[in-house]
Amino acid sequence: MIKNKTAAQIAEWAVAIAIAFAAFLLITNFLVVFSKVFGPSMVPTFENGDRVVVSPAVYLFSKPKLGDVIVFSVDRKGKKEELIKRIVGMPGDTVDYYDQCVYINEEPVLDIASGTYDYGCGDISYPFVVPEGKYFVMGDNKILSEDSRYTEIGLVPRGKIKGKVVFRFYPFDKVGTID
Repeated sequence: MIKNKTAAQIAEWAVAIAIAFAAFLLITNFLVVFSKVFGPSMVPTFENGDRVVVSPAVYLFSKPKLGDVIVFSVDRKGKKEELIKRIVGMPGDTVDYYDQCVYINEEPVLDIASGTYDYGCGDISYPFVVPEGKYFVMGDNKILSEDSRYTEIGLVPRGKIKGKVVFRFYPFDKVGTID
């Protein structure tokens, strides 16, 4: 009788552990993902080393929006990287470059870090229309950002977007939601 009771307890524990593991996988793959900011391209919004919470679930029932800060994957120099950038061009938008500034639908894109419109054009050809299912992204510090202006990054396909950055949890003095 004791052997059967022990086997039943082990089975109960195994089921509980399996459920907990499945819940953990569900949460960390679909509800929240943690990411780290590398480099200065998102200054002043994020600094190098900031830690953020990314929500893949945000885009399960809605599309990315203009101004969203996203994490996306890109294959660069033979390895996969995750980058954090802001969506500045939506499908159907016209992107152009003149007077040392990127324009989206004839409106200049401001460099949040320096408060200027004067920055580089990258190595892509202008003007162009953002195709359906793709997004034009830039870092908030456009002078130091490698983003959609460069062929190595390019336009971001919807399928490469990991999620929307929704919360910064480190450094502790900057904890909060993201604009």
